[in-house]
Amino acid sequence: MEKGKVGDAVSVPVLRSTRQLEAHARGKQSGQRSGRRPEGSCDTTETLYVTSVEQKLWEQLVGILSPTLWEVKASGRLQGKSGVISLSGSREAVLRAREVISKLLIMVGSLVKINQVPLPQTEQRAAGFFHLGKGIHLFLWEGAASRFRVDAVVTISSKEDLGCGNAVFAQRVQSPHGSPCINFNVFLSRPQMVELGVGAVKLVLEAASQKGLQSLVVSYTDPVPSTCQAEAMAVGIEDFKRDHPTSPLKTIHFVSSDRDAVAMFHKECEERWRLGASHQSQLRNMLLSLEDVKTEIVAGYCAKQKTDVAVLPLILESDGISWGPVSLAITQKALKAVPQAMNLQPEEILSVTASAFPEFDCRVLYMVRLKGSQLRPEVTLEQAIRKMVRSCLSAFYGSFQESISFPLIESADPGLAVKGQWLLIMLEEIDCFLKEFPNTWMKLVQIVHLPGWSAPCQVGDCITSPVELVGVCHLEDPLFLQYLKDSPDAFHEFQMQLKEVNCAIQMFLSWGILMFRAMGASVELYDLGMVFQSVRGKYLMHCETRKEVMEALLEQQTLVKEFKSMRIFFKDRMWFVGPCDEMASFLHCLARVAFQRQLVSWECPAEPQCRSTIAKDVVVQEILQSGTFVTVEILANAPATIRFGGRRQRVEEAERRFKELLSSFQVLPVPLSSFQSQFVKAQWGNLFHSCFFLEQGIPSVLEISEDVQVAGLDLSKMKEAEELITKHVCERTVEIAEEVKWATVCEDWKQLLHRLGSHREIALHETVSIQVTVVGICPRVTQVVQSIQEYLWDNSPVEETITFGRPELVALQQNLFRIMSWEHLEVSIQVLPNSQILILQVSGIRKSVQKAIPVIKKYLDSLVVCKMSLKKESLKKYFFGPGAGLLQEIALRQQCVATIEKQETYDSSDGVTNTNGSERRILVKSCPWAIHALGREEHVALWKQKMVGFVVKFRERIICSNAIATFSDQFLKELCSSTSHKFPIDFHRLRDDELQVCGFQEDVENIMEAIHAEIEEYQAEWIEVTAQYKTVPRTVVEEFLLHGMLPSRPPAKSEILAENPPTVIFRGPRQNVVELESVFKELLSGFQVLPVSLSHLQSQFVKAQWGSLFHKNFFLEQGIAALLEISGTIQVSGLDLGAMKKAQELIVSHVCEKTMEIAEEVKWATECEDWLELLHKLESHQAVALHNAPSSLVFMVGIRPHITQLEQSIKEYLKDHSQVNERLNFTRPELALAGENLLHVMDWDHLEVDIRVQSDSKILSLKVSGIHKFVQKAIPAIKKDLDILVLGKLPLKRVALREYFSGAGARMLKKMAQEQHCVARLERQKSPSCSDGAANSNGSGEQGLAEVCCAVIHAVGRQSDVTSFKQDVANFIAKFHEETVCSAEIPSFSNEVLSELCKNTPHQFPVALHHLRKKVIQVCGSQEDVKNALEAIYAKIEEAAHAKIERDHGEWLESKVLYEKVQWHHMTDAGWSTCDMATNHHLEKAYQKKEMKTQLQWKGQKIEINLLKNEAFVPSRGTTFKLRRDICLWDKNIAPHWEAMDQCLVKKVELQRSSEEYQDVVKNFSRSGSGFTILKVERIQNPYLWVSYCCKRSWMEKKNPEGVQNERILYHGALPENWHFIQETGFKSTFQRGLYGQGIYFAEDAGRSAFSTKPDSRGHRFMFQARVLVGEYSQGEEKMAFPPMKPRGKGWYDSLVDVLNKPTLFVTFFDDHAYPEYLITFCGS
Repeated sequence: MEKGKVGDAVSVPVLRSTRQLEAHARGKQSGQRSGRRPEGSCDTTETLYVTSVEQKLWEQLVGILSPTLWEVKASGRLQGKSGVISLSGSREAVLRAREVISKLLIMVGSLVKINQVPLPQTEQRAAGFFHLGKGIHLFLWEGAASRFRVDAVVTISSKEDLGCGNAVFAQRVQSPHGSPCINFNVFLSRPQMVELGVGAVKLVLEAASQKGLQSLVVSYTDPVPSTCQAEAMAVGIEDFKRDHPTSPLKTIHFVSSDRDAVAMFHKECEERWRLGASHQSQLRNMLLSLEDVKTEIVAGYCAKQKTDVAVLPLILESDGISWGPVSLAITQKALKAVPQAMNLQPEEILSVTASAFPEFDCRVLYMVRLKGSQLRPEVTLEQAIRKMVRSCLSAFYGSFQESISFPLIESADPGLAVKGQWLLIMLEEIDCFLKEFPNTWMKLVQIVHLPGWSAPCQVGDCITSPVELVGVCHLEDPLFLQYLKDSPDAFHEFQMQLKEVNCAIQMFLSWGILMFRAMGASVELYDLGMVFQSVRGKYLMHCETRKEVMEALLEQQTLVKEFKSMRIFFKDRMWFVGPCDEMASFLHCLARVAFQRQLVSWECPAEPQCRSTIAKDVVVQEILQSGTFVTVEILANAPATIRFGGRRQRVEEAERRFKELLSSFQVLPVPLSSFQSQFVKAQWGNLFHSCFFLEQGIPSVLEISEDVQVAGLDLSKMKEAEELITKHVCERTVEIAEEVKWATVCEDWKQLLHRLGSHREIALHETVSIQVTVVGICPRVTQVVQSIQEYLWDNSPVEETITFGRPELVALQQNLFRIMSWEHLEVSIQVLPNSQILILQVSGIRKSVQKAIPVIKKYLDSLVVCKMSLKKESLKKYFFGPGAGLLQEIALRQQCVATIEKQETYDSSDGVTNTNGSERRILVKSCPWAIHALGREEHVALWKQKMVGFVVKFRERIICSNAIATFSDQFLKELCSSTSHKFPIDFHRLRDDELQVCGFQEDVENIMEAIHAEIEEYQAEWIEVTAQYKTVPRTVVEEFLLHGMLPSRPPAKSEILAENPPTVIFRGPRQNVVELESVFKELLSGFQVLPVSLSHLQSQFVKAQWGSLFHKNFFLEQGIAALLEISGTIQVSGLDLGAMKKAQELIVSHVCEKTMEIAEEVKWATECEDWLELLHKLESHQAVALHNAPSSLVFMVGIRPHITQLEQSIKEYLKDHSQVNERLNFTRPELALAGENLLHVMDWDHLEVDIRVQSDSKILSLKVSGIHKFVQKAIPAIKKDLDILVLGKLPLKRVALREYFSGAGARMLKKMAQEQHCVARLERQKSPSCSDGAANSNGSGEQGLAEVCCAVIHAVGRQSDVTSFKQDVANFIAKFHEETVCSAEIPSFSNEVLSELCKNTPHQFPVALHHLRKKVIQVCGSQEDVKNALEAIYAKIEEAAHAKIERDHGEWLESKVLYEKVQWHHMTDAGWSTCDMATNHHLEKAYQKKEMKTQLQWKGQKIEINLLKNEAFVPSRGTTFKLRRDICLWDKNIAPHWEAMDQCLVKKVELQRSSEEYQDVVKNFSRSGSGFTILKVERIQNPYLWVSYCCKRSWMEKKNPEGVQNERILYHGALPENWHFIQETGFKSTFQRGLYGQGIYFAEDAGRSAFSTKPDSRGHRFMFQARVLVGEYSQGEEKMAFPPMKPRGKGWYDSLVDVLNKPTLFVTFFDDHAYPEYLITFCGS
């Protein structure tokens, strides 16, 4: 506002309500003003441009900001895609409003996330908004709680010394904004519990509701709030809202600087309430969070405090308010400077410039008229002050200024209390206005003292109040709460006692808490606790676990009615609740009734035991029929005793009946022979014993005195037993015949009897030499008798004959024994004479004869006959001649007989006789002679193999030569003897010049070489002949010889001499020389000369090129027998006229002459430099000659191919330089689409042609103009460029890729195409398949195989560019990798571990990890990123696998250590063998688990183990073998499952929660210890205590009878100061005393032992799970210091118990009777 005259003022009326304020604002906007504006002021309009989103936000904010109070008129509208906000009013107000609104939209937009502008002043972030019910909302913020302007602040913290309760305190304090507020301090006990937290939250909310508070903020002082706190907060709010549906509380803010805490509470809220839908409420609270107005109380005069606006109350009548002299002077000055202020109506405001009031140091001064009549009553004074503050703040709010100051009203009463009250009134009204009208432009509100006024009271004295207790929540047992609910008298007593200390009590059964509310301001927490504990101590809760007491209570139910204050509750167990005095009397009465129902147990001798067992069974049967309850059992002691348990009377009756039955037994003798009786007596204790019949289910006793007899109570059962024993024991006699007596005196007979008699179920008696008596168990006796009879049968004599009808065997007769070897058969073999068949007689004992006959038959059946036909006459002559001895030698070596026989038929066969005498024949060519061989099959096969080998290599060779006639027979014999040979050689002379050689292949070859050598030596003689040829020139002969045109006969040679006429000398073998000379003579007789017709230019060309292209041997080089000669003309000479004609045609066709005429339109091309260069280049070749005439003619002479090339070159040159126009049409749609833009795409400037483009929607037409060579050169380039423009298709087969390139990857795809000079677009695929290919020039494309895809990338460009583009995209797609990782370690990775792993891995693109299956995760992203992620994952897997390997190694070490301590063995044929380490580990673990049966892999197959019998059964074989367990430790009493002691005397090992050992301990503990939380379980390894305990256990097992459970697993609760002594020194009897003896107490239930424990400073309790030797026990009494003696002087009992029938409490008196095996640390009450 500009400075002006003092009189420039505007009167603003005071509005008594918001409706009046709005009406006044509407009046201002319509031009109705209540006062004058300053002179010179004029309205201005400013425009603020915002986004469409901010425009919508502005429309919502208008309903919250109350723009009707503003000094400017604001309106907004949408203009296109943006918004416009118009502001009209005074210039200063409009400028301030424009800046304020701009900042406001930015700040609120940052909270609602419509823009991302960082705002340092917004320290909080909106995290949630929930609608709790009608009129109440919950807001979640991330930031500081001090920024919120609320009625109350709730601070929650933890405290150690609160016990089992939470406390809430309240205090009025000054907030960080300067306004008064209520501070609730909530202290939570540790450990924190949801139930107590819920109670504390309800206490706070109910206290705030009672005080009428509308808003509060909740925060935690703990660094990281727990889940328990979050749940307690949510449940407490929910319960409060349900119990108080019409509470004044409207808004709850939860604020925390920890994001995890906010998220935790957000999750709890989502489960209970729906998200808030009121945008107005949400925006209002956001504005409240952004509001930062500071309220200050300045202890000085206002001249030192600089603000935008200052308030000056005008009080003309000082009733009830006193002013200082300076204040009165300022008021008088203001009235003089602004006379119109005298006319102000009450509650009106006059705004003036403050230039005339420097003492206020402000820009604007608000003058307010307060009428004296309003200030006299105290209530009216408070209302006037409130109206003044609200009116000034309303005007200040609409001016968009930042700071304002109020004077502190001075009361006429000098008391500080009144000043403090007025100060609080002003602060409360300021705070109320700021909550009602949230804004972001007001920054400071001051309350200052007017000049000359004394300093008021201290701010803290008038604002801050003392700390008051709101209430306490106490955690109580639900059973006790139920007791209070069921017992009004007890609850009334609590209420009366707590009322004395101004507290009220309330129960919450659902949460198990008691809530104490303070009813006054003077309640002390200590007094409250003392009163509650004094009343609570009068009541007791007792848990009863004794069965006998429970049974007594069920029988005496009237006992409960006698104690009216007692209550019985059944939870997990029976609980008694009531006053302490009544509880003691009630328990005493129950114990007396239980003692009266006590059961007894008697023992008496039970010998003989078998008779006692029968009598016991009869007694038990009678007891069952009578319906009485008596237990009868026989104890396997020495001597045996019988125990009766039950009511005393029933026990006596059962004992008396038992003794009567023992005296009533009868005896019956068994009729057995002497051998049978002797057998039964001999096997007594093994096969037979007293309980033999009892095991068979017959109630009788087998007894032996002099005879065998049966004893029993039932005669019919005795008869049944007699029949059983007579059938069971059998006697048989075996007679021995005379012919086999000799077999009973040999060693085999003795071994047989010894083997059969070694079995314990058999007894053998050899009475005389002709019989044997067998006595024993009947099935076994039958087997023995059968074995003896089989032995005698096998050793009886026998004689057998064998016949054979094969003629070849008949022919052998006695010669058979020379071939066969039968000495080892131990029988006698003779050949009986017979001409038709072969008969063999075999004699000996039966077993040897039966064994020999199959062998003899097998040997004779194996003899075969082999026939080998001689198909060659030369072979027959050879074997009848020099090869006869060779044939016999081969047969003898192979143990066969061989002969050459003539066959009877011409259709012969070659075969082998089979074993059944038949012959398998194959018809072959007729051959009258054959070789026969007889012998064993293998020998005959070897003989035939040798013979076939010889026949195969048998050769006959014929040689023909004139030299043969000169060889005599003697010369041939000498030649054969001098040549090496292996087998004999046979010679036959066929003619004088022919010779046949027969024999072995190598031998024949050697002989042939020798004969050929002789023939060659004869032919090696050389001769020399001379011949002259006068008609032939010497040069012709010389050239023909030089070029090989004349024939040759190597090794004969020809040579020409330097003579005329030419002379030729022939040298070589006689025959070759003669033949060569005759051939020469015939050829040279035909020599002649022929001229060649050529033009002048051709002849000139040949002569010019003589010596280079042409010479005399020109035709010879072309393969024509002729010579080229030059004299005056060109001519051809030779010996053959045909060859000469051919040569003449060759030279004429070879030398060519042509003339070329140049057209007129290309003559210009013959004048340029290119033409001269072309001619020079063509003339440089020696094969052509050019003659350029002055006219348009060119003459060419030369070799025809070169002339053709020359002509073609000139024509091409002329054609290339001709003018031409070409048009190209292309129908490819991508080219037609390109159109004229094609020229900009393609680089064709270098083609030196003119290209014009004409195109429509379907065809692209190019017109190419220029000289022919450039056009022809350009067209392929153009076609090539256009042909290589292809339409590339790249299918995307993954939806992830399609979505990527459709969204974020679209820009990257376009950039890739631009870099490769291509155009690309993505098309979503509608059809189920697509193809990938490139279009060719004809529009066709190479269609790829149809594959399923979801999108296709189309690219148009050159093939290389498209390929590069596709390669780039393919590279990216290749980088966009999806990898699946499967590992057994993956289930051990949580999602948090995988997320953290991905976050810490360097990556260019995001990497996604998610579980597919239990052991499979999928990794997606770019290849490098996926690779990095996979490396990290595999590293993690490797780490886990390494840990697993270490665990496996640990298990192996465990197996090894176990193998060194305990070894299992299995029985084999060779004896006991040690099991391998793995099998040993499996068996020992099963043994330690006390498993009766188990299975394991044994040598590749599964076997079943019975640990009870120490046997292993193999199902696949049906066999069983024994097992044995040996302990190999230094002391067999050391526990095998312990860890290494590491040289420690005592070691404590904490068990893993996943181990079976831990699970067993926890399972046993939880059976009776429910309600407790196990923290850890530790194994106590104390070797010295363990050895002592094991020794005592062994002693007790020997001392007590069989069947007594000497050892039990029990529990012992320990105090925090004692447990470490117990683990080192063991249990001591000084630790505990009780009702059942002065010893060490152990409980069967862990829950009972827990009552004897106490928590340490951390709340931890300790209990031992112990192995205790209880042995035989007796009823305990309080004064017993040692177990009593057993009845009848049988020693001392081992321990004492609480109840004999089913004890739950055991008392021992010796330190080594218990071992502390496990230490259990737990918590709970």
